[in-house]
Amino acid sequence: MNGKVSIRRPSGGEAHRETDGRMIRPFDPPPALMLSHAVLDALMPRCDPYEWKIICAVLRHQGEPRMSVGKFMQWTGLQHRKTCFDTLTRCLRKGYLVREPVGNSFTYRPNPELALSGGAAQ
Repeated sequence: MNGKVSIRRPSGGEAHRETDGRMIRPFDPPPALMLSHAVLDALMPRCDPYEWKIICAVLRHQGEPRMSVGKFMQWTGLQHRKTCFDTLTRCLRKGYLVREPVGNSFTYRPNPELALSGGAAQ
């Protein structure tokens, strides 16, 4: 088949197969991040733009085994290491995120214990 994907109607709900045997499911929903209204209504107004970028990066990359300041800089577009580190520290101090050691590095995740009053901070 000269290395091209064969186009055929699958029988019995099977997925198409690539020529190398891998399964592809062209109509599966793409991986996506869903945010609750509380994240947008209560948390976002409390964050400065840098904090919001860090939080979004953590939400987007929750599966990453290790997260470094360099990675956060890449994911958020923040250009200065100190700014990125200080912002990450603020998010931890404010309780938005939690940090867990992984070997000689860390991983970050949303703080499941965070409770905020409704609406924006005054």
